[in-house]
Amino acid sequence: MLENQLPEAREGVRKVIIVLTDGNSQQPDVTKAEAHKALEAGLEVFAIGVGHAVSEEELHNIASDSKHVFIVGSYQMLDDILDRLAFETCGVQPKPQCQYDPVDIAFVIDSSVSIGKENFTIGLEFIKEFLEDFEINPTAVRVAAVMFGKVVYADSAIPFDAYDDEKDTLDAILNLKWEHGTRTETGLGIDYMVDHFLPHTREHAAHIGIVITDGESQEPDKTATAAQRARDAGAIMFAVGVGKLNSHAHGTLDEAELNSIAGDPSHVLLAEDYSKLDSIREELLHITCSGITTRLEAKGNAK
Repeated sequence: MLENQLPEAREGVRKVIIVLTDGNSQQPDVTKAEAHKALEAGLEVFAIGVGHAVSEEELHNIASDSKHVFIVGSYQMLDDILDRLAFETCGVQPKPQCQYDPVDIAFVIDSSVSIGKENFTIGLEFIKEFLEDFEINPTAVRVAAVMFGKVVYADSAIPFDAYDDEKDTLDAILNLKWEHGTRTETGLGIDYMVDHFLPHTREHAAHIGIVITDGESQEPDKTATAAQRARDAGAIMFAVGVGKLNSHAHGTLDEAELNSIAGDPSHVLLAEDYSKLDSIREELLHITCSGITTRLEAKGNAK
């Protein structure tokens, strides 16, 4: 391409190369070097990997940056990335602007008895509608989720690699069952995220943790320590509190604890009850996208 096609390119127009492959090259160092020549020549380089045998590292060596890497499970799934490829090549801004960015989002969901089955279902609908604003596939957004109450309900946890598309992911979220736990062990839920989800995040993605709870945990110090572990591991944390804010009454939300989970008061969102969750969805989307953009820019600068 560099030797035979680039010389025929028009002057004054955007120059884009799209590499489509279902395997790893026999000479990865040569591939990396030639891709670097393309970048030096002023081209934007996209890399599309098909199947699970493709090296993500090599795709990133080929592409201009992480936003120029696409991965699909099969050739039949190429349609899933058409919108994002059009956005990246044509520059039309999506809504939200982080819609196609590489992001790993982990939800830590309160499933304690105080919530009730109806409210728990509303909470799952809130998560579903929030995720519908993103493109869910192995290249863009991947989703994980775990519930907590008296214990962590690991048997129903959803790991990042469980599903490849939006429908299966959202169906899995909606099929989570309320566990009516007799305690609110938020710290255990966050610890599970740190130990079981974060080790499987993608290096070039932004890592997001969203904790949804309706009350103060029994061990706030443990919760704060777990959240700090998550942030130290590279996760941007958000806390969604549902209920009344009163740091002195048992069974209500503790502002200090929500701040300790998020690590930043601007990453804390409150809804009076589960029926009001939809009122904060746009704000959660906005602050999440801001965090994603900032983190990906930092990763890009580091590269």
